[in-house]
Amino acid sequence: MINSDIFKCKLLLGNAEKVLEQFSSNTFHTVVTSPPYWQLRDYKVAAQLGQEETPQEYVEKIVSLGREIKRVLRDDGTFWLNLGDTYCKKNIKKSNLKQQDLVGIPWRVALALQEDGWYLRSDIIWEKENPQPESQKRRPAKSHEHLFLFSKTLKYYYDADAIAVPQKEISIKRAFSKNRVEKRKDYGDDNYAISGESQNKTYEKMRKKILSGAKIMRSIRDVWRIATANNKLKHFAIMPEKLVERCILAGSSSKGCCPKCKVPWNRIDDSDEWEAGCECGEKEVQECLVLDPFNGSGTTGRVCKSFHRKYVGIDINEKYLNIARESLVGDSSDYFAEEVSSIEEIVE
Repeated sequence: MINSDIFKCKLLLGNAEKVLEQFSSNTFHTVVTSPPYWQLRDYKVAAQLGQEETPQEYVEKIVSLGREIKRVLRDDGTFWLNLGDTYCKKNIKKSNLKQQDLVGIPWRVALALQEDGWYLRSDIIWEKENPQPESQKRRPAKSHEHLFLFSKTLKYYYDADAIAVPQKEISIKRAFSKNRVEKRKDYGDDNYAISGESQNKTYEKMRKKILSGAKIMRSIRDVWRIATANNKLKHFAIMPEKLVERCILAGSSSKGCCPKCKVPWNRIDDSDEWEAGCECGEKEVQECLVLDPFNGSGTTGRVCKSFHRKYVGIDINEKYLNIARESLVGDSSDYFAEEVSSIEEIVE
């Protein structure tokens, strides 16, 4: 079993791409990050990301980092990338952008990563419950950001049940409706067959669960309504923990992984039972390993601490790294926290 009293993390100072060169290939189970947005904030650090002259330069840097992320990510791993968009502050002839143009940064990055070999699996909309007010009267006020889910291959770890949500009452009632899908007039129509058969199987499975007394859940959808984070850690941009939580729960096994081959354990059906994902025969498990190459205030690390994952955070800004270190490995009455002394120690 995982020793939940010990939180293992490693915080590293430096350029993310260069720091990741220290790690072996196929190391991390999942990567969750939100890099500095283009032309939004100047952190006054040399070689920082986000202050490039053109969006193309910004995209190229993320794609380059993405190659190193892909190398250190396990073949069954996932890469979750949170990005917000930007309005152009001035005309940029090199990019054919006009002042006040919406640049489209998130999709420029996503398509470039896809072109570079990543599988683009989902575009999740983070709908902010409490967006920053805007005085703009010539367009709708902004209230969302993008969260992209990437994978190296089509066979990757994803625990849908870990972030499933309760099925709505109307859908549960529909499963027992007298006008069920198999009684529809167009049931035998070829145009109906694909979606109709799938829907019919879903309702049949739902009816069996309801009659057995099971709680009825459904897969989470791709619009997540989550409040922005309270800024208590002296950092400009903080991802909300609820946003990161879903990425980590879905992208890494809550049971843990094999201590030998690091393959994650798999949930059995939609239960709380687990089975090994490998044939090593190990009964003990080890925490899955999560990376955030833009550690910032340490949100990803704090979520890892709460949900018993090991964590590596990288940041180019020493000031913010020290703030994060205090929140992650400082004194705590209910946690014995330790910062590992070497990369090898946390990887193993």
